[in-house]
Amino acid sequence: MKFSHSLAGCGLLALGLLASTASQAQIQLWGGGPKEDQPEILKETTQESPVPPAPALSTRKLVDIEMPGFSAMRTSVDLDSVEVAPDGIVRYVVLMQGRDGAASRSAYYQGINCTTFAVRTYARYDFNTTPPGWENVETDWTSLHDRQTNRQARAIASSGLCTGLTPPTSSRDARRILRTGQSLWDRNGGY
Repeated sequence: MKFSHSLAGCGLLALGLLASTASQAQIQLWGGGPKEDQPEILKETTQESPVPPAPALSTRKLVDIEMPGFSAMRTSVDLDSVEVAPDGIVRYVVLMQGRDGAASRSAYYQGINCTTFAVRTYARYDFNTTPPGWENVETDWTSLHDRQTNRQARAIASSGLCTGLTPPTSSRDARRILRTGQSLWDRNGGY
């Protein structure tokens, strides 16, 4: 009996070490931080195709993105801005406005890499200049696994835009997914 208990103890110890190693790898893989500290998988996303200028800001075809109830901001994506680049990066304009009708609002031109589940902001719309317009900001890739940052980008990716780690097959498909909330995968019942 003692022998089987010590084997079980060794097994549990091995599982604990394995879980700890996996946890450390996950922390290293998905942590944020300065570019030099980014894991290789996020650095690779910087080799993206040329980024076109931010499209004109339009509220004509906004689609609301479901956000947690505690969110004070209404988040919407301009369907006309959604494009899937040849490298699979999904670029879009997101508009955020206070739910209570407050005048607070902001807009960003962003890209999501479904393969690495990361987001990058290219430009921010400045409503306070005359005339209002886009300001380039060019941030580094940030993991969407961190639930404290980029909540709206995470919600956009999780709304079906990224099916697992796979981007939509085309810009048209990406727009349909955001409009209907259903990917082709969902519609066809998976495999």
